[in-house]
Amino acid sequence: MSPAVVETKEIPDSVNHADKLEEEFQKAVQEAKDIPDSIDHMDKLTLYGLFKTATVGKCNIEDPGMLNITANAKYRAWKLFEGKTKDEAKAEYITKITQIREDL
Repeated sequence: MSPAVVETKEIPDSVNHADKLEEEFQKAVQEAKDIPDSIDHMDKLTLYGLFKTATVGKCNIEDPGMLNITANAKYRAWKLFEGKTKDEAKAEYITKITQIREDL
């Protein structure tokens, strides 16, 4: 009996890229937890909008209205990145975290 021949296939670069991007994104999410609350308010909103776009996609909630200031700011931050893919948002999130950490 001869040993079975197993054909190996190369994993496409797009799969490797997606896995690497996801790994880097998860690392950036963890790093974000160590960033002080004292960072610029606009940076916080940018990170929020990018995170929601990267993890959920297109904004899927109704406009909370102007009376709820915090919810409205988060809604607007998420809507700001409408049109970006999840991967684009992940890449921008990673870049933003890196920039914020360098500025600390």
